[in-house]
Amino acid sequence: QLLKTISIKTGVLKRITKELSYYKKEAEMEATKLESMKAQPDLDEHIIKKQAEVLLESRNMIPNSMRRMQNALEDLKKLVDENSKVLQGCEEYTAACEQIEAASAVQ
Repeated sequence: QLLKTISIKTGVLKRITKELSYYKKEAEMEATKLESMKAQPDLDEHIIKKQAEVLLESRNMIPNSMRRMQNALEDLKKLVDENSKVLQGCEEYTAACEQIEAASAVQ
């Protein structure tokens, strides 16, 4: 049961970490797109405004994902720390530790 729980929590953290990376990349792409649109003098102001809304929406997803990742990271760390002696050497333990490191690097 413990291994299954760790495996699930590791998967959750991995998914949320990927989501966060995706939202950050998407926000960068949308910002670049908005800047290039602003450089075009003949482009309709409404289109530029809509692109700014898309950028804002992308940026607004980052804090939510960051908070969810932080919660998932703390949950997994706590579970791993409390059971490290029992789990030592298990592949689930190794995967959890690797994902904890990866998520910590994203912050």
